[in-house]
Amino acid sequence: MRSVFNAPQPDFSIKEAADMVHSHYGFRCTAEDLYSERDQNFHIMSENGGEYILKISNPAEGQSALRMQIDCTKHIRDKDADLNIPLTIKSTTGEDIITMDKDGFTYYARMVTFIPGIFLKDYAQSEDMLFTLGGFMARLSRAMKGFEHPAASRKFAWNLSQDDFIQHFSQELRTDEERDIVRFFLHQAQAYHMDHGKNIPWAVIHNDGNDHNILVDDLGKTTGIIDFGDMGYSYQAAEPAVAMAYVALDAGDPLHCMGQVLKGYHESFQLSEKELKFAIYLVCLRLSISVTMSAYRKKLFSQNEYITVSEAPAWEFLRRMQHQNLTQWSEDLYDLAR
Repeated sequence: MRSVFNAPQPDFSIKEAADMVHSHYGFRCTAEDLYSERDQNFHIMSENGGEYILKISNPAEGQSALRMQIDCTKHIRDKDADLNIPLTIKSTTGEDIITMDKDGFTYYARMVTFIPGIFLKDYAQSEDMLFTLGGFMARLSRAMKGFEHPAASRKFAWNLSQDDFIQHFSQELRTDEERDIVRFFLHQAQAYHMDHGKNIPWAVIHNDGNDHNILVDDLGKTTGIIDFGDMGYSYQAAEPAVAMAYVALDAGDPLHCMGQVLKGYHESFQLSEKELKFAIYLVCLRLSISVTMSAYRKKLFSQNEYITVSEAPAWEFLRRMQHQNLTQWSEDLYDLAR
């Protein structure tokens, strides 16, 4: 079945991107091709110094998911106008989404505002930085509260409330040991949810607060977030858990690092005891999906280095956590967050 995960990325040239901007947005520019997991993004610099991002979606991406992203960012802007997120810019004909055909495929593109800053992946972790990261994700959750869209319930591999992807694609992993690891963490998360699911609230969440999407300033304070492409209806607790997962990689003390993020989130957007204790299971599930996705997609698109950017540290973390008492980690994170 064709999906955004097995369809090739768009392959537009820098000249084609610049011509697209001139034709649909009415100004001349230079363009820089940026890395992306499944879409194609260009950093656009206008002749008068303005900066934007041109996002060309994967050919398997439907308009409904893009409309959801646009509507959500409008919802956030109306709730919290100072929250730094990419906002869609209309074309000269008033369109949010423009359409191009190339090599037999139809592509949808959008221009969004450029968010300046330092990517979290390029900044040394500190206790204050991790706490403010949690607080920022909580602020985002407050601003997204109440948002609904039909596309939010789509089947989607990165949604932690759906287990289809690991169930169907864990065979893409190289060894029985790897398959056993990801299935172990899937079953741990399922078991926790089976016992406590009625106390686990759901919401539409951003769902991708990883260190390539979070922006910080020179002091390490989180200032913005990009890329709403993985958003969906899932566990509210998954929002801080995704951010926790990526700060834990390569951390000397992952428990403390994750605890600071969860504490910062909980202080501004309160989670229940069951949600706080669910976080570590969601962290491990997220990284299990990540390594499974890497194994699956690198066989299809070996030239895309972004697909495997977190693979090695994620495996290291999962192998370590396989031998830990997750119930104790759950209790410890609960204590750290309160």
